[in-house]
Amino acid sequence: MQKRANQISFTRSAGRKEYLHIGLIGAGLQGRALAAACLRLNPQASVRIQAVCDIWPRNLDSLSNMLGKLSHWGHQARPYRNYRQMLTEEADLDAVLIATPDFCHSEQTIACLDKGLHVYCEPEMSNTIEGAGAMVLAARRTGKLLQIGRQRRSNPQYKHSVEILLQEEEILNQLTSVLAQHHRSQDICGPRGWPVESELSETELLQHGYHSMHELRNWRFVRRLGGGHFIEAATHQLDVFRWLLGDVRPASVIACGTKGYWPDNELFDTVVAVFEFPTPSGVVRAMYDLLMTNSSQASFEQFMGDQGTLVLSEDRHWSAAFREGWIANKDVAPKEWAKWVRWVNSGVLIDNEGHHKPEVEYLDWSPREKEETQQETVSAVDVRESPTPPRYQLPSVVHYPAYDTHLKNFFDAIRGKAQLTCPASEAFATTVMTLK
Repeated sequence: MQKRANQISFTRSAGRKEYLHIGLIGAGLQGRALAAACLRLNPQASVRIQAVCDIWPRNLDSLSNMLGKLSHWGHQARPYRNYRQMLTEEADLDAVLIATPDFCHSEQTIACLDKGLHVYCEPEMSNTIEGAGAMVLAARRTGKLLQIGRQRRSNPQYKHSVEILLQEEEILNQLTSVLAQHHRSQDICGPRGWPVESELSETELLQHGYHSMHELRNWRFVRRLGGGHFIEAATHQLDVFRWLLGDVRPASVIACGTKGYWPDNELFDTVVAVFEFPTPSGVVRAMYDLLMTNSSQASFEQFMGDQGTLVLSEDRHWSAAFREGWIANKDVAPKEWAKWVRWVNSGVLIDNEGHHKPEVEYLDWSPREKEETQQETVSAVDVRESPTPPRYQLPSVVHYPAYDTHLKNFFDAIRGKAQLTCPASEAFATTVMTLK
């Protein structure tokens, strides 16, 4: 086949290829999201989905048929119900994307690595620490790439905020507290049903580790199969904690949870956890709030220091930096004020006018007439409200759907053009923290 001038090539032991051949294991919601990302990344035909595997024909047929309509782009999407059969028959695969339930990840990942394939695996790595550790060792033994799908690690806005604003420029000064939340409406979190005509037989279900169709469709709520919504959401956000704090491990965690809204589930739908991270500048406490019955303020991470606050979210419109109100002008806090001026002038931050200016007037708290001050002494003791912190925008970055940049990093790493942003060796520590 003649190689087009605008196509990307890479080198393997088998020779030069114009595109990567991809297999996809898991054709549910997450698998379809990864497939859609591959299509968006594919204007130069650099990735082609050759095979799709899922044990449930309803999912498998839907995705395979959809991709089959794009065969003129090179997507074959041959359907398989057994991933080992797929690995045996698809001899020309370069990599596999895994989007199956957590308890499947370790076995499937290791089998793909041992077959000589690079792997992109959705988090959580495994539903057990032992399973996740075995994945790390398999990647090390085979020398193949294993990317874990914590996509914030490749998000341009997160990379700028963590690596430049927090770690390099230290805009918060001394970090004292971290807060993250993940709130979802109950209408998208409740138990999933299935058409009666699509049911698998009891024998088929048991063969794959499920006791019923309810378990197949709602594995997240079954303790031996998954970790509930907490693990699904927290693995991404707690990873940001570690990323920010420079791989500091938490010294302790206090947590409480309930399953009052869906009492038949084995795992909680509401959780609050507080971690303590020992850092060189002092203990940083990080609170995580999970709520599956209300979507108020959605999902974000908030980092708070003695000179400012940084809010990050995959919905980039929520992201912003806030300067503490006491840093009001150069007469009050000259060194601190000068730093915020420099950050705006250098483009690290953007104020509301597109340039730096004091957003609030500094309030003069000097005593008034003596008798007036004496009259207000009692009431003034309890009035210690801080001025509203001024808001700064983060620099505009090209915005991509959540999975695109992370998958692109994986594909670039296979071609030798990049380093993985979330390799298994790095992801394992967050997995341990989340599962514990």
